[in-house]
Amino acid sequence: SLAALVAALLAGVPSPTPSSPAGAVPAMATDSDAKVLGFVGVGKISNAVVKGLCRPPVSGVRRVLLSPRTAAKAAALAEQFPGLAEVCPDNDAVVAGADVGFIGL
Repeated sequence: SLAALVAALLAGVPSPTPSSPAGAVPAMATDSDAKVLGFVGVGKISNAVVKGLCRPPVSGVRRVLLSPRTAAKAAALAEQFPGLAEVCPDNDAVVAGADVGFIGL
């Protein structure tokens, strides 16, 4: 599945350094290797990927940051996955806060 493929890709991404950018969102999972994923553009494909990654059991994902582009879809994901998915104020915030970024434009 697509979620399994993304999880396998994340397994090879090194963990971030202990220092975090100002305003960083605290970790929601206890998995020390879990990543913060950022999605710039939340269209049909990004929407499907986020839903697949955020459905229980969630593994390897600490937080999902969403750009405000296609605001209704981003807000719906944040509402569907509270505490895990979050709409950022702009694309710069998504990129700055993510360990791994996806561009869906």
